[in-house]
Amino acid sequence: MSFAHHGGPSSDQIERAKLKTIFLAALLPALATAAQASAASEWVQQPRPADFAAVYPPVAANLALSGDATIHCRVNRAGRLRACKLEQETPAGYGFGVAALTLAGYFRMAPQGAESEISVPIHFPMGDHPAPVVAQTPAPSPPPPAEPNWAVRPTSADYAAVYPSVAANLELAGAVVLRCTADGEGRLRGCKVQDESPRGYGFGDAALTLAAYFRLTSGASEVTFPVRFSMPKR
Repeated sequence: MSFAHHGGPSSDQIERAKLKTIFLAALLPALATAAQASAASEWVQQPRPADFAAVYPPVAANLALSGDATIHCRVNRAGRLRACKLEQETPAGYGFGVAALTLAGYFRMAPQGAESEISVPIHFPMGDHPAPVVAQTPAPSPPPPAEPNWAVRPTSADYAAVYPSVAANLELAGAVVLRCTADGEGRLRGCKVQDESPRGYGFGDAALTLAAYFRLTSGASEVTFPVRFSMPKR
């Protein structure tokens, strides 16, 4: 598990750049059928392959998952989709619903005589190109920083409340290194993620949320410490 910090582009940024190239090739032939409403619908604008690539859920991409989502929207007189709501997504919990709602702004129908409503199914295809998978066996690395002297720490219930849902579904554990400033009462402020393993599953954001539950026994200007996530008991 790597806790070292390096300059230059992160592995996350490199993998995202690779994914964008893959998506632009894989999504182009599928775009014609990616969004289909009723036979009477007349789209004058639809999302481009680059738009799909920009919103493709990163965890689903890492797992090479295709997905589907249906959104229900109002169509204004200019043909724009408004007030969209998610009707369904498959598989659930991987972000395809949020991605579909984001794409709604890229659709436009021919001008309407009156406002109407429409359900729009959107398919997110991975194509025949496998996406990179998050490494599950990190290379050897220096040990993480030692635990500070805590007066208060998050409870197991606090950890369970913020545990990333996709990581929980996949039964993944995780580890994060946070660097924070402590005020005079030992409370943490201005925390930043220094490292996260595995990346792309939400452990960094979860650790930042937990930072509010830590308190040092005495004030310190800066503190660096690990936050470890083990699978909650079911």
